[in-house]
This record gives sequence, structure tokens and C-alpha cells, in this order.
Amino acid sequence: MNLSRHAMREKALQALFALALNEEQSQDDAIIYALTYKKDIEDVIIPPDLAMFVKQVQDKQDELDALIEPYLKNWTLQRLAKIDLLIMRMALVEMLGDEVPNVVAINEAIQLAKDFTDDKSRRFINAVLANILEQIENK
Repeated sequence: MNLSRHAMREKALQALFALALNEEQSQDDAIIYALTYKKDIEDVIIPPDLAMFVKQVQDKQDELDALIEPYLKNWTLQRLAKIDLLIMRMALVEMLGDEVPNVVAINEAIQLAKDFTDDKSRRFINAVLANILEQIENK
């Protein structure tokens, strides 16, 4: 299954959201459901890039949250909408990596926010990521 980079991000977000709601679910099951909207599919081949991206977001959760938390004015991580937090974590994985320019990672996060949240969340995500980008670039 060939996915565009944007489609991969959408499927990763859907899988991560499913995993956040049901921690007993396996990563593979969450990804397969995001890809097919069906359960227990035996012959689905999970794109390696998608599986690796979901795993990175999950494995680096504490590190990513530590970057986000200082920019949550009058908010805590626990109070954030789960989808907003996941979108920011995904963007940060890309911003901390070398494959995608930071501006592209932020633009993609904003696009995901447009598709899955509302304008208020989109602006919030943009502001937090812009502040983190400034911090990353000034190191």
C-alpha cells in the first residue's frame, strides 16, 4: 500500500488516537483499522514508514510532552484535547528528525488540525509549535 506523506500522517493520527483511547490495543491492530476501517484483517501489509512513525511518537511521548508543556499557558497536558496533543507530538517527531523541514512539519500539523479539530485548536497548535520551533532554532 503506497501512501502519500500526508495520508501517512492522517493514518498515524487515527491509529495514535485509537491507541490513546484503548491502551490494550496493539499498535498493529490500530494501524490496520486506520488503514481499512475493519478489524482482524490478516493480509494487510502495514507500510513500514507508518509503523515506524507511530512507534516513534509513542516511544518519545515523555520527551515530546516535556517540550510542549512549557508553552501551555494556563493549561496542563491532561486538560488538552487528546487529538491536539497527538498532532503536536507528531509534528515534533518530524521537527526533531532530519527528513522533513520544520516548516513542513508545522504546516502538516495545521492541516491535520483543520481536518480533525476546530479553528481554536488549530491556532493553539500553531502557536505552541511556533514557540517550540523558535526554541529549537535558537539552540
